[in-house]
Formats: sequence, structure tokens, C-alpha cells
Amino acid sequence: MLNTINKIILVDNREDHLNTLSEVFFNENIGCLPILYESTYDNPLEGVRLAFFDINLLDSGNESQIIATVVDAIPKYISTDNGPYALIFWTDRKTLIPKIKKYINDRNIDVPKPIVVDCIDKDVFYDDATELLNKLKQIFADKTLNVLVDFENVVTNAASKTVNQFFEIIPSNDKWGSSKDYVGNFEKIFSSLAESSSGFHNAKANPDKAVYSTLNETLKFHIENSTNTNSWKNILTSLNNAEKPNKITKVARFNYFQLNNLIHIENEISNLNKDDRGVVIELDKSYLKKYGLTFRKFYDSMIKFRKREKVKESAKILRLIHSSKLVCIEISASCDHSQRSNRINKYIFGIITRKMKSKDYEHNNSSIPANSVCVLNYLDNKEEKQIWVNYNYVVGLNTSDKNLGKILFRLKGEMINQIGNRYANHISRIGITSFR
Repeated sequence: MLNTINKIILVDNREDHLNTLSEVFFNENIGCLPILYESTYDNPLEGVRLAFFDINLLDSGNESQIIATVVDAIPKYISTDNGPYALIFWTDRKTLIPKIKKYINDRNIDVPKPIVVDCIDKDVFYDDATELLNKLKQIFADKTLNVLVDFENVVTNAASKTVNQFFEIIPSNDKWGSSKDYVGNFEKIFSSLAESSSGFHNAKANPDKAVYSTLNETLKFHIENSTNTNSWKNILTSLNNAEKPNKITKVARFNYFQLNNLIHIENEISNLNKDDRGVVIELDKSYLKKYGLTFRKFYDSMIKFRKREKVKESAKILRLIHSSKLVCIEISASCDHSQRSNRINKYIFGIITRKMKSKDYEHNNSSIPANSVCVLNYLDNKEEKQIWVNYNYVVGLNTSDKNLGKILFRLKGEMINQIGNRYANHISRIGITSFR
């Protein structure tokens, strides 16, 4: 089914104005979605990048009513999850724009935030279509909006190239106007691709995911090798001006752990199983008794705190340990997971703890054992957390094991590959007999 999302929308309360305005866009070969304003409309769109609103959506009314109406209309037509967009008002009354901003900010109204807010006079727009092109150039002179929209275009073009490449290699003996042979071969080839990418059982269980996984590498290649417009180079001044990595200017009120959540963690647990590679599962702390351990001893085997003389500071550390979770992470080989081989699932033990300050624990080479590592800093409901693993504690369990508790989230491919690689290096290290 074709995607009906329009990147450009026009909202007006007069149909004759909508027809005239949209015709100007169409004459310039620019697609847009004209929408006749209705106060009861409530089906907000996502993916809008350019929104034109008549600032006066009332047939009559004073300035306060005009402002209240257009502010009420914006979230009805544009979702709060829309993402970046430019908001352009049809008006010759520029003085209303700061009043609209103040109205929204003073009342803390949940309106999707535009990157650019501007206006254009309808009458000028009618008289000269070049004003449209000039206004669009002016809007996309905003570098931030430009690179984000450009990235969407790059991904779209990469997807088209990917589709075309696979289309071209599928054999067919069909004559022009017939596609029976092609359709049959298409299905067979993509069935094989899905099985090869994700394994027979995984592909049957979720063929969409298996096919997308197959196409991902080709898509990624086309994205990375898209035409270089230097758009990102022109905007990343902090990177361009820095001489060393630690000289890149940071955002003062932004927690960079949010990026780790975005890149490395899958929080949608409804589709996860306990044998999924990378899944993080909570364990009952009493399970460690099986190995002659308490949770405190297991914690201490990974993190050694500095000795504290003050009772208050010692109590703080005890509360930190008590609030931490015992977890295990599924680290079976990707090929075993893909083929759903009959096996005991391999889990590595670790902890999830509140992020500690470096002054709280010893962090010289001898204080953190070689078997332990903090693999990720992340945010859990705005609280900074750390995941530590202990490479000396890897066990085989069935997913039905009663000690396996609830699924917390899943670590994505890049992160779980790193943990697996470090574990392989750890168990294959060589010891020698040597006197010094």
C-alpha cells in the first residue's frame, strides 16, 4: 500500500483559498495536502515537515479568539510525535506571531514544537509564484531543519535503490504485460533470503523482520554512500573546531546516556522471549546461594569500594548495593539463535546498579578484576544506571527455569556482540608458568 503521508500540508477555513494555494504548489510540481479546517477535526498527522496555516481560521472574531483558535488547531492536525517541522502562517500581520508564541508558552500548551516559525502574505503568494520558491529557500536555509529533511530524503532514495537492485536480479521469462513468472521467483528468492538471514524457525515466526534484516545491509550501504552534500559538515561546528575528542562542546543540560538508550536498548518487551539473544532478565538474588555466594559477595567480586570510615557513607553504599538487581543476559552465538538449535541457553550473570561516582570505588588496574566490566551506562526513568557483567559466571539454563524472572529489556546487536567477543577473549586467555 502506498504511503499517504504528505510532507507539506495546507490548513485553511476557506475552500476557495485552499484550491488557489494548492494549485500554486502543484504548478511548481510540489506535492501537498490541502485540508479544510474543521474545529472538530482530531486526526493529527505524523511526518509533516512543512505546515502552512491560515492564521485566521474564524469567519469573524477578535485578536484573542484568532490566536486561541489557531493554537488549538495546530495539534489537531499535527501530532505531538511529528518530529521537526517548519510552521508558516498565512498572514500579513507579523505582529501576531510573538503573541502566539507567548500564548503557548504562558499556558504551557502541548503543541508540537517547530524548528522554524515564519509567515507569508497570501496576496503576495497569489500574485507571484516565485514567492513560494523564495520562501521555501528561506525556510530551508535553517541548517538544522535542512539536514534532518535531507536525511529523510537520503533514506528514501536508498530504499528505492535497494528495491530496484533486488527487482533487477530476480529472473523472469515473462513477456511484457505479464508478471506470473517474476512473482513466483520473487517469493521463492525472498523466502530463501529470510531463512538465510534469521534462520528457518525465526523466519517462519516473523518473516517481516527476517526480510528487513536481509535488506538492511544493502540499504545501509546506499545510505552511507549517498551523494555527499556536506550538509552535516556545515552544521557540526563543535566537531569541526575540536582538536581532540574531549574538546567537543557538550550540552550542559542534556544527559548523554539517553543516546545509549536509543542506540543500544530495545524496551518493547511484549515481543521478546527469554531465549532471545541479548535479552536482559532479572534473577532472584537468592539464586546465588547455589554457587556459595551472597549478592554482596557477587557485587564485591566486580566492584571494590574505597574503605569508608564514616558510618553515613558506609550506609549509603549498603543502600546502593541493596537497591541493585541481579540479572543475566542471553549471549548464545548468533548462529545458534538464528537456527533455534536445540540447546541450553547461555546466560552471563551481572548486576544493574545506580551509577556510582568514581570517588566511591577504586578504579586502578588492580581494583577492578579482569573478569568484570561495566558494559553500559543508561537511563531508567531518568535515573542513571550501569550494567556490569562478570565473565566468570556464565551458566546454561532452560527458559522454563523458575529462577528466570521478568524480562527487563534487550541489548541490541552491536552491544551484545561486544559482550560476546569480550567473553570469548576472557575464556581463551593463556596462562603460563613464569618466574620473575
